[in-house]
Amino acid sequence: MQSPHIADIQELDEVWEQAADRHLLIFKHSTRCPTSAWAHEEYQNFLEAWEGGDHVVFRTVRVVEERPVSQEIARRTSITHQSPQALLLHRGTVIWHASHGDLTEGAFTEAIPSKAPSAPEFALSP
Repeated sequence: MQSPHIADIQELDEVWEQAADRHLLIFKHSTRCPTSAWAHEEYQNFLEAWEGGDHVVFRTVRVVEERPVSQEIARRTSITHQSPQALLLHRGTVIWHASHGDLTEGAFTEAIPSKAPSAPEFALSP
């Protein structure tokens, strides 16, 4: 499985909207940092093993090449930018984030739900 890059703010807006009713995982990656290269490999390993459904949208932001996108994500989420960094959002709210050495294949597996959340059940009034 691939994690397409978000190249500009317009693409970020589109992805944000597409993921309105799904989970969105954004992986922020520096192409100049050895720690980020290691974390990116862990992320790739996770994606290769992913057997979940399409309830999660996966995207990557290269923080050097797409700096405005990275800054906009930090602004929207109120999570201070770090690199490498992963943010898992549900309905626009960050529900998990991690950075640097915490970005392991196992951490992604634990944090990202393998199936879509169940629809809420409502009690019917008599």
